[in-house]
Amino acid sequence: MSVITSKDPTLFMEPDASLSHYGEGIDVATTLNIVENRYINYLIRKVNPAWLQRPDSKFSFWWQSQRAIASIKDKPDILYSRSYPVSSTLLALQLKKKWDIPWVLHLSDPWAQSSSSFLSPATKFTESARVWNKAQELLCFSLADRISLTSQKTIDLYAKIYPQFREKFVYYPNVFDDELIQSNPYARGKKLKIVYNGGFGDARSPLPYLEAIASLWKAHQPEIGNAIEFLFTGEMTRANTEIFDRYRHISWINHRGVIAYRDVVSMQREADILVNIDSDIPDPNHAVFFPSKLLDYMVAQRRIIAITNRHSTTHDVVHGKLGDCFSFTEVKELATFLYHVYQRYLQNDAAFFTKSEVGSEYSAKFNASRLVDLFTHLAKIG
Repeated sequence: MSVITSKDPTLFMEPDASLSHYGEGIDVATTLNIVENRYINYLIRKVNPAWLQRPDSKFSFWWQSQRAIASIKDKPDILYSRSYPVSSTLLALQLKKKWDIPWVLHLSDPWAQSSSSFLSPATKFTESARVWNKAQELLCFSLADRISLTSQKTIDLYAKIYPQFREKFVYYPNVFDDELIQSNPYARGKKLKIVYNGGFGDARSPLPYLEAIASLWKAHQPEIGNAIEFLFTGEMTRANTEIFDRYRHISWINHRGVIAYRDVVSMQREADILVNIDSDIPDPNHAVFFPSKLLDYMVAQRRIIAITNRHSTTHDVVHGKLGDCFSFTEVKELATFLYHVYQRYLQNDAAFFTKSEVGSEYSAKFNASRLVDLFTHLAKIG
């Protein structure tokens, strides 16, 4: 097997040393240097943002396709590409044109589709970039033999846009590393720890969650005292920082900023409850995203509270299985449930807090086996 990849480190895509052992025995055909600088990107966005949207800021990767082609001496049997960034898909397009071999195109999120409620990268495209990307998406979809997508809702979305390609779409979700699954029995600590990991960007707001915490504080602070802690990690926009500032009087809230991933994992394993907050996407047709954070939460084996739309992929994955879901407007209901969680904590109800049945649907080993079967099938039919 040959791999074409970028040199480390890449802007906004730092290498993960814990994954390095998976590369053992793999022949890396070539590593391409992505020319990218955050300050130059900033200036380009001021002059003409479309330059960084054809298809993304990693465009220098697929520009080197001829070098990549020259580095592979023997014609491969199968071509597999993963996006994001979409630049890797366009590199694969050139390899497909060169060898005309079966191509499996994977998209972690939709590419060129956007709407007023759809928070994909395409939402910020200029009109010229949107036209260009839609044309490239159509070309790649027409030449790919299979297009793997991370949720059934994404498949449904694309099936409406490209009904002629419906049979090409296959489901391959985001996955967790099976080697990380370790027993995590529940043990009640001195405080009830409710943990949220992840940033708050332009599209994701902490406000409904903080309002629920404030409601709980107002109704039950004398009773609960210091026996509860709401932990947060991750970056925030200035607007979300200002929202947090309104709730600084609540001593239960503890935002620790950006911390190392190993510390995040430890925090999740020590938590009583894990919280996921989605972006509010009101259009059911476009609430397609599968938050990879849910995979980390599954591995931690703790009950999840998700603030999301009822028609979201998160709701499909979590509600009644991994935990409980609340809409963005159900602030009072969430506050009531948080008090219920506190009562279960006092009862030391381990069964309530533990979600130890990690299913195979999101297992890396399981889906790798499925992928090998797909490669074998495509290689046979040519």
